[in-house]
Amino acid sequence: MKAIYILTVFVLALSGKAHSQWQEIGSYTGGGMTSMKVNTTGDLFFTTASYNYPSGQSAGIYRILNGTFLTTIINPSSSFMYNARTIETSGYRRIYASCWVNPSTENEGLYLSNNNGNSWTRTYDAGASNNIFSIFVPDTLSGMVFAGTRNGVIKSTNSGMNFTQVNAELPANSWVYDIDKIGVNLVLAT
Repeated sequence: MKAIYILTVFVLALSGKAHSQWQEIGSYTGGGMTSMKVNTTGDLFFTTASYNYPSGQSAGIYRILNGTFLTTIINPSSSFMYNARTIETSGYRRIYASCWVNPSTENEGLYLSNNNGNSWTRTYDAGASNNIFSIFVPDTLSGMVFAGTRNGVIKSTNSGMNFTQVNAELPANSWVYDIDKIGVNLVLAT
């Protein structure tokens, strides 16, 4: 018997009331949610992993428009996807996502959308035996993008089109699961 997992997204209405409750806004197939972000206009983007690849349920990238429960799948590939690992938004319409369409024929890669997920460009190939665990965009204007991988941190200064390693003082083979900013400093979860 094949198991089917359902991912459920809940929203907690933050208000002055002490009895705020979680509200379900949708259930999605797959192996579980891997990441979520909200852009500057309040649209919610999230990624899911596949379940029982390749014969089970596909991974996906989803968008829920602000003020609605209207969910749209916005995958960069029309085929079955193995994994959509992490997502980051920058400004109003720019989205970065780490996806792995088919582990038999390609590596995990970084995809960029400049139109709120309506179309995608693959900007970076992570290479064999590597993953992109996290993506961080410090601001919307500089074109700077950081990604956490199995081999430390990579940095782009041209909106993700080219990357260089920035691993000075970082232990070798550090897997970087998350990147964030405190003041003018970046912090890593490894």
